[in-house]
Amino acid sequence: MNYASTDDGLRWWAVNKPDKRFIVFQGDVVTFAEADAWVDRVARYLANNGAKAGERIGVIGVNSLEWAIASLAILRVGGVHAPLSERSVINEVRGLTEKTGTHLVLVADSHMTMMREASALAPELKLLPLTQVCELRQGENLRFERPDIDIDSVAAIVYTSGSTGLPKGATFTMRSLLSIIQEWALVEPAMGHEARIVGVLPLTPMGGFINSILRPSVIGGTVFLMPKYDEREALRLLVEERCSSLMAPPLIFQRISALPEFQQADLSALSYAIIGGAPVPLDEFDKWVARGAALRQTYGSTEAGGHFSAMPIEGARQNPAGWGRGNVFRKVKALRPDGTPCKANEDGEIMVRGPGLMEGYWGDEEATAAAIKDGWLHTGDMGRYDENGIWKVTDRIKEVIITGGFNVGPTEVEKALLTLDGVVEAAVLKVADVTYGEAIGAIVNADRPLTAAEVVSHCRSHLANYKVPRYVLIVNELLPRSEQGKLSKVEMQKKYGASLAGSPRPQ
Repeated sequence: MNYASTDDGLRWWAVNKPDKRFIVFQGDVVTFAEADAWVDRVARYLANNGAKAGERIGVIGVNSLEWAIASLAILRVGGVHAPLSERSVINEVRGLTEKTGTHLVLVADSHMTMMREASALAPELKLLPLTQVCELRQGENLRFERPDIDIDSVAAIVYTSGSTGLPKGATFTMRSLLSIIQEWALVEPAMGHEARIVGVLPLTPMGGFINSILRPSVIGGTVFLMPKYDEREALRLLVEERCSSLMAPPLIFQRISALPEFQQADLSALSYAIIGGAPVPLDEFDKWVARGAALRQTYGSTEAGGHFSAMPIEGARQNPAGWGRGNVFRKVKALRPDGTPCKANEDGEIMVRGPGLMEGYWGDEEATAAAIKDGWLHTGDMGRYDENGIWKVTDRIKEVIITGGFNVGPTEVEKALLTLDGVVEAAVLKVADVTYGEAIGAIVNADRPLTAAEVVSHCRSHLANYKVPRYVLIVNELLPRSEQGKLSKVEMQKKYGASLAGSPRPQ
């Protein structure tokens, strides 16, 4: 059997670069040697509280040093890392812990009241205060021997934001996690042992877990972890610490570039500025490139092991929707509805195969079988590649609106909306319509007075008539987003659905 683990990386760097910075949190520095000893103490604490190899162990709370150390200790004790979103509510916590058999959860003070209410309804759920991890920062240095765990055993469960019911738990083996980290280290110089990463995302989703915890622990890099996103602090870290990596959705890049001090910022060290989750405005590319950063579009999903492909630096500005050619191990293809492969410049469902993919959904064989067929992950995204092999997403299959017999992709309409002066954000949803079955509904966040008539007029000059929204709702607030910072149409439907359906466009 192969017993390799991400934990081996932390052990190695603790011996070979003991004084190197591993995590910097609000100025508090933890070296590799300090982190290694700290993780030993926390792993022993978990074992003394009943943690066993193969058992699911949760963490809940906002980004913190103790959260990061706890997650590494879970892996060292041989547990399955199964973090809960800081946004979770009681019913969700009960449902997820029951489904995955999670009986032990480390809880931040901010979430203890809610978790106690959840555990009162589930007596088998044992709660440990995350503050105890802080207290174990100092103490006797006794090495905790990690049990032998097969590299192909499940090591982590990352919950996806499902459109219906509870989130599904995407499972990853240790082989998957190591493959994800090694693959990027092969192709990106900024992902080597000199990596300096700004950790702006929550630690619970795939992006935060991999990029801000596992990756630096394995490659020997340094992460500047933020408790919550703050654009001014992020920019300070990028400039003063000469950080080489920032991965985030467009909104975060836009907020940073809107700061007055951004105009004088030297970002020449930022060679791995990866933006994903939404189309990238051309002017945003220009702002960052002007400051010396190498901004590029990326593509991925939780099930695919996070982002797995990024546009080469050359051509990123000329092809802002492009996200590269796949990666060393993770391959991409597109299929027609009849299952035959697409040709260049032909839309089809994007499929991904490679060692970094999830194994499946925990306890859901039916959903797993629907998502992975013959080793290929069905992403649910429509896309195409050009004559140079560069891929781009054209739409979400499940979000396509069939209105009056015509298929309309929301992405095309959203792009048109974003070209209207004053529109900050835009999202397109399906609206049930007596005449057309489904109609196009547009939700627009504007920073100036804007009327539905203006929106409709603008769209008529940019789109075919059947693609023009029949329902328009204008708001003056940021649209709901997921933990990853992506626009969440599920939450938008909950918040604005009724209002949108009651806002037919002017005729």
